[in-house]
Amino acid sequence: MMMMLTVYAAAGLVLGVVQLVHGECVVESQRCDFPFQVEEETYYGCMEGDETGDRYYCKTQIGEKYVTGVCNGGCFEKDGSPAMFNATMGDEVMALFCKTYPSPCMFPFIWQGREYRECTTDGDSPYPWCALEVDDQGNLVDKRWGKCDMSTCDPVSAMSEESEPQPKSLTVSFSEFSGSIELSQASPEDSLQFTGDLEGLPDGDLFLSVVDKPCGEPLDSFVDNIIKLQSLPSSEVKSESWSLSLYPGDQFAVGRSLIVKEKDTAMLNEEGALQLGEVVACTPIQEQSNALSLTLIIIIVVVAVVILLIIIIVCVCCCCCKRRKKKSPEKMVDSIDSIDDPIGNGDTKIPLYDELSIPFIDASLPPTPKMGRSRDQLAILLGGGSKTSLSNPDA
Repeated sequence: MMMMLTVYAAAGLVLGVVQLVHGECVVESQRCDFPFQVEEETYYGCMEGDETGDRYYCKTQIGEKYVTGVCNGGCFEKDGSPAMFNATMGDEVMALFCKTYPSPCMFPFIWQGREYRECTTDGDSPYPWCALEVDDQGNLVDKRWGKCDMSTCDPVSAMSEESEPQPKSLTVSFSEFSGSIELSQASPEDSLQFTGDLEGLPDGDLFLSVVDKPCGEPLDSFVDNIIKLQSLPSSEVKSESWSLSLYPGDQFAVGRSLIVKEKDTAMLNEEGALQLGEVVACTPIQEQSNALSLTLIIIIVVVAVVILLIIIIVCVCCCCCKRRKKKSPEKMVDSIDSIDDPIGNGDTKIPLYDELSIPFIDASLPPTPKMGRSRDQLAILLGGGSKTSLSNPDA
């Protein structure tokens, strides 16, 4: 029973951790407003989405703004086709059942250059809202947001100095050279700074550049050079860029590659294209994240649960062994019939305790009294009696 309770507790702990890490915040369901227009086209029912065709959308009004949401089951006919709701044909009542689905929020999302990891009231909104769809860069897709259902979402943090964009920085290094380069940026409005030192550079005109390609792929066009490197024992790097940023957006530098390349030439190669400088070294630009992944958290929890189970099993085994040791002497005494038979095979029946160990009490009557002695045997037995003669009974 204890083992089963431990297993159930461990399973509940794992599920609790998973739910805590992978919790879902959804938006409130809103009634679709028909008819609505998209690109000068009027819709009396839900419109088909562009991505896969298995989702249909409608417009709904939240306050003074209109947003786009996913249609729920009340917006379709029995055959699965979108239902049409025309006010002139008396479909107002049926349209009340057509609402947007409580879709999950997409975190993190970027809106107006700022990254959000929870519902927000930015934009002078009287209610918390979140993104329902983001693009490849994490930016909010137009009209694809909704009013947060605060019964499923974390409370909105109060606006303070801590919510302002914090300075960001990261460090990269090349395996071909010694030294490192630090990329730092005070705010999204400031330039991206490159500072550091590189040692062991080969001779020649070398330049430091950022390309939107992974390391190993050849260059197919000219790239902007950040700084020219000196072919000295140690080359100092100190430059800035206004076209790159450490904050999410179109100019996001993370995910790109920092390269050291030779100078481009205006000569044509054998294929008639401009001859680009050769890449000498390359390293990816990546953020240093200290956050634990969900898989690592689950592994830690499972290992902790296994250790707990082993400890419980060892404790149970120790308790059982102690109980057996306490019961074994009693069984041994019961099995022994006598002192001369320690094995307990029943060959002899000598009492375990001999007569010497029992106090002797003589309860036999004393001998017949002689003449002239008292015949009161009870008195004699009790140590009393008279020594007078029988011939003198009055004495």
